[in-house]
Amino acid sequence: MSRLRLLPWILGSLVALLLIGSCGPSYKPGLRRARVAELKRDARRVPALRARHHQWPAVFLRIYDRIIHSARRTGLFRWQRVRRYVVLDNQRQEYTTFTARIAPGQRLVLVDLTLVDPAGNVRRFGRPQLQRERHPGGVQVLRLAYPDVRPGTVVEERTEVAIRRLPKTAGMMRSQGVLLQRSVPALDVELDYYVPRQWSVMHKASSRDVARRLKKHLYREAYAHYHYRRRNVPGLPKEAFAASVQRDADYLRFQLHQTFVDGVYRSYFATWRLLGN
Repeated sequence: MSRLRLLPWILGSLVALLLIGSCGPSYKPGLRRARVAELKRDARRVPALRARHHQWPAVFLRIYDRIIHSARRTGLFRWQRVRRYVVLDNQRQEYTTFTARIAPGQRLVLVDLTLVDPAGNVRRFGRPQLQRERHPGGVQVLRLAYPDVRPGTVVEERTEVAIRRLPKTAGMMRSQGVLLQRSVPALDVELDYYVPRQWSVMHKASSRDVARRLKKHLYREAYAHYHYRRRNVPGLPKEAFAASVQRDADYLRFQLHQTFVDGVYRSYFATWRLLGN
């Protein structure tokens, strides 16, 4: 084959490689479905977990958040979550009910709910089983009361919320607060936060320890990647209520300072004091 005949093939290959290399995190595969084998393995750990954490109503095995910003017109923002926990007290509604709050401009892209009972039986639920409630301001609340949850049941909830367009009030896209500690113990807490490197972002940690664990990397030469991970996170005291969890728990808060979307720069606040005002 002559060099002239090879030229179109070579050019086509180079274009394909450039396109692949330029795809940012917004084009990464979504969350995979739960692997039942992993959940059954965790179910076999329940007796040891119950003995160690008998004073708690539940134990989180894994808490994972992946927040992805993109400067592309399709898929400006995605927040992926994984919550896997063992129910130790089935009388506590917060561990036997799934709830998702969807604000205007947001779309629930994925909901994958899996339960493994102490006998190893697997049940899966998705969007068709959710009960929809409409609240003031266009907010939708989706709920599912898990049926027949027994102590020792392993629950995994995988969700993804996306903003496809920039609404007039896109608070969820501009600012994200991530709880890194809950009212019950967590064996593994992890966070990945991606933002285009040409954007300006501020972050605030609840403590020096949280700030020390937050690491910044460069992803594919185009995105700033913030990564946090901590194992064996203690639960807050039993008497802690929802308000005190928000106040006293470890957390990270990210705030976009400047963005560049569709050729337009948008600037937000300059200091945390202005955010409070």
